[in-house]
Amino acid sequence: MRLEMLVTTLILNWGIMAAGAKVPNKEAVASCTFSDLPGAVKHLVKEDLAAWTCNGYPNMVWDSGEVIITASCNSQHELDNKCVLARPEQKIGQCPPINSRPTNATLKYQFQHKLDLGHEQEQVYGEYYECLGDLKWKSNFGFRGRLTQCYAGKWTPVYDVCEEGKVARGCL
Repeated sequence: MRLEMLVTTLILNWGIMAAGAKVPNKEAVASCTFSDLPGAVKHLVKEDLAAWTCNGYPNMVWDSGEVIITASCNSQHELDNKCVLARPEQKIGQCPPINSRPTNATLKYQFQHKLDLGHEQEQVYGEYYECLGDLKWKSNFGFRGRLTQCYAGKWTPVYDVCEEGKVARGCL
């Protein structure tokens, strides 16, 4: 179970990087539009980054198991996910409040769901961060943001830090 959570976490963290919080050129941003996905809600996180969540949250998730999928201007063609019924063990939306955020990063977008408890209350199920000022993610690879989302009752960790200096470009 712990290995499955680690693998899932790595996939989800890589997803935000691979799906494209990559810095696009200005021409790409100017002509950037994001498609609607069937059964999904589109969130415009930034002018060059969108995210989608399934209608019917917390009962519906993406077939990849994710609650939130993302794409940048350059990576939309890769979106072929479908919304499916969440399995009970996924415990979608049953995370405690976030008690730690990446150091030297700022919250840029928060994913919330309105709960119907007889009074209006918001439940946070995802957060997207970027580094403060001129700081860069240590393992940046050209990607601006990191996403954490509520999955299986826990927040997916952000295994990265914002710091000054050169950005790591991978290991050989």
